[in-house]
Amino acid sequence: GGQRVIYDEATDLLTANASNLGYLPSGSDATVRTALADPNAFGGNRMAQLKQATDQLRAQIDAVVAANRTVVVEAMEGRKAEIEASAFYIKATPDAQESVRRQIDQTISRVRSQSQVALIRETGSSFEQTVYPGLLDQLTAGQQGGDELSPPKQTVSVKTVSAVGVSGVLETEEDVDPYLAALRTALVQTLNDGKRIAL
Repeated sequence: GGQRVIYDEATDLLTANASNLGYLPSGSDATVRTALADPNAFGGNRMAQLKQATDQLRAQIDAVVAANRTVVVEAMEGRKAEIEASAFYIKATPDAQESVRRQIDQTISRVRSQSQVALIRETGSSFEQTVYPGLLDQLTAGQQGGDELSPPKQTVSVKTVSAVGVSGVLETEEDVDPYLAALRTALVQTLNDGKRIAL
């Protein structure tokens, strides 16, 4: 009866949120798991305790999902505002502008519907490294009265440009200089390869 529903809901919560549990403090699910493993789980008031523990765990999961979703959505909305204020956007055709806005809105909508923290973060990371630079390229390709003869430059995310030949840990101010020199070389090489870098 009702006790079985409580038991099944607790089991389903753990199954559906297996990946989300890794984003909670260690042991957050221990009370629920212990109650489910109890051979006398249906005795006394144990199901009431399990329901309370399940509700608390669900609230923790919902909070961490919502927090990650907010961070990613706010970052995307910030990028949308940057794009709409850029010269690329202002000079683009209305069709190119609408296409870019629609793609950003669809990505934001997808993030708002996702319930797994890993997917939310991955969508945010992918947007920054791949989608955002691609949108800038779309706007460039859709310039009004643009020069059809010169091939458009590809835009890459600064996050995809790596300093080569440096590794380890930055511990002192002196450690920073070789890293910055290597990063500068990588950035200049990217520009020399005919690409633009999105910050």
